[in-house]
Amino acid sequence: MTSIEEVESFQRLVEARYSVDEVAKMVGKSAAYVGWRIDLLCLCEPAREALAKGHLPVGLSWYVSLLNCDNQMRFLARYARGEFKRTRDAEAFAQAARAEEKRQEEQGSFFVLADEVAGGKDGQDAISGSLDLPESEREKLVDDRRKLVGRIDKLSLMGEILSELASADPEQLALLLAGAPGDVPGHQMRIEHLRDLTLRAHKNLRQAQAIAAVRASSIQINPEAAASSVA
Repeated sequence: MTSIEEVESFQRLVEARYSVDEVAKMVGKSAAYVGWRIDLLCLCEPAREALAKGHLPVGLSWYVSLLNCDNQMRFLARYARGEFKRTRDAEAFAQAARAEEKRQEEQGSFFVLADEVAGGKDGQDAISGSLDLPESEREKLVDDRRKLVGRIDKLSLMGEILSELASADPEQLALLLAGAPGDVPGHQMRIEHLRDLTLRAHKNLRQAQAIAAVRASSIQINPEAAASSVA
């Protein structure tokens, strides 16, 4: 049974007035699993076909199903062009696109992903969305950016230290660190702490990259303005 066939079977049971909990017990799955799979019915037809053929992973498909149909189609085009290095990058992009959809809905506008990412200047000195902010806030953003980039640049020193530890002979490390302040276990704990922080920072940066990519390739349409232009 394919993922789509499973989803459709769940849906038929729900339409036959079985609750999601009852369906879950019948098939030996959790209620969350059944509900999550039923959400895949919100996929547009091309996305369903991609899922059925195995071109679109099931987990990623769920994030795509939360987007409106137009954005699903534009996401699929990006995915097919290989714009995402990893599935997690694609998931983060879809999540960021959905968050932007909700934000625009709250403001009374439509959010649509552009068909192509706009080219042009590299925008190294620009801050996305800064034109919508008061000058004082834009200045603060520029100052905060300078400070953060300056701190990130210092990571090269940590990289050099980690490279030295990674290439060192374990026997030599034992001789140098055993009995020293912190001893070997203490320094190992510090490295493990850095590893955990690095993983969390990497996750945050992946999400930040997705948000930046969505905002850089988005179109906002005000329904009233669109209606007046047609009239």
